[in-house]
Amino acid sequence: MKSQLTKIIDWDVLETPMKVEKRTVPNVKTLLRNDNMEFLSVMSNQYNVFSNSEFMKLTGLITEQGEYMLEGYDEFKKGRSVLAFLRNTSTENDFNGYNVDEFLVLGNTHDGSHQFYVGSSSRLVRCSNQFSHSISVLKKKHIDPIVADEQLANTIIQTYSKGQSSIKQKMEQFKQKEASTEIINQLINQIMINLRLDSTSDIPKDFPYNRQRDIIIRQSIEKETSELGMNLFGLFNGITWYTSHEIPTVRSHYGATSGIAKKINDIAYRYCDSVISPDPF
Repeated sequence: MKSQLTKIIDWDVLETPMKVEKRTVPNVKTLLRNDNMEFLSVMSNQYNVFSNSEFMKLTGLITEQGEYMLEGYDEFKKGRSVLAFLRNTSTENDFNGYNVDEFLVLGNTHDGSHQFYVGSSSRLVRCSNQFSHSISVLKKKHIDPIVADEQLANTIIQTYSKGQSSIKQKMEQFKQKEASTEIINQLINQIMINLRLDSTSDIPKDFPYNRQRDIIIRQSIEKETSELGMNLFGLFNGITWYTSHEIPTVRSHYGATSGIAKKINDIAYRYCDSVISPDPF
């Protein structure tokens, strides 16, 4: 189910001294919501809050450039994590001739769990397959102040554009490489191994067991390769079909995937990339 986005974030972060038995604890502060005074986190005094108002100011500076339209904001963990979704309105959004809905995604947290980051999110129109990709170049820690100004907005737009061009080029290369039975089996094996080694904290309770999961993944791959070709592009879309349509999820948002779905997509993307760009060593 797609979560409902809001056009504004109608609260902000309140910084207060941390007190225990009426005594102020040195070098730390408490972060609260200013609308209901609910607790967000305890952080070091060195932690620089990137407020919701500054976050919205930054999205406004980006949309003023003309190619991006604000779809809205989403909140997670009772406001500890916030996301902004900006639709790329360019007419050149496609992967190998298939139309793609593209979104520039900004993410921020108020509990130190993640840096401020910029990502891209894509949804293939023909089948609603979803794929999100983090642009690591623009991850920023909260140690130094994050300034919402035109310089940062322009840097985000330029880096996002380069990142999307790179992904589009990769998809073109994926289409040129045949997906042999050996390649398909190796990818599925990598997915299974990584899921076994990974923490199960974010795996839904009704997530299929391994044997059933293997069968459904193979059916998803067969479906997409029969339509897109027996190549890495079809294989990758088989995986994104699986994560977009076959994994039970509570929320999805405008092409962005998270949790177990994003982990599986990332494994598939890295694997397909390694096939076309093998490590020389």
